[in-house]
Amino acid sequence: MPATVQTLPIVRIREPATVNLSPVPECYEFLKAPEPPQKYRINFHHPAYGPNDNPLFTLYAWDHADGGIHHGFAHSACSIFADNRTDGYLSTTCDGEHGERVQAGWDEVLPAAVVDYYFYVPYPPGLEI
Repeated sequence: MPATVQTLPIVRIREPATVNLSPVPECYEFLKAPEPPQKYRINFHHPAYGPNDNPLFTLYAWDHADGGIHHGFAHSACSIFADNRTDGYLSTTCDGEHGERVQAGWDEVLPAAVVDYYFYVPYPPGLEI
């Protein structure tokens, strides 16, 4: 019995797309710096560790020209590190058990400045410290 040859359809590939880069809007010129200065970085710490201990992680704060990060984004990133605890809150103070809650709406921008942030989660009911 002779072997049959199967003919596959021809695949035609389109020409590559041309990308025309538009100029960067003036409000985003700060993003063109080769190495972002410290004001565009925000460190996040565990509140049980001292302020001089290593941060858990650092995010770039490019959501504002003066250095800032979207509150909801920062909260979500911290929630992942805290075992997906979304009931926590951000603070700029580290006093162990309860930090002062950052007063910002979910869609507001948290300033980078020279402060670090701490993510606090409530203790489960009935758990003693």
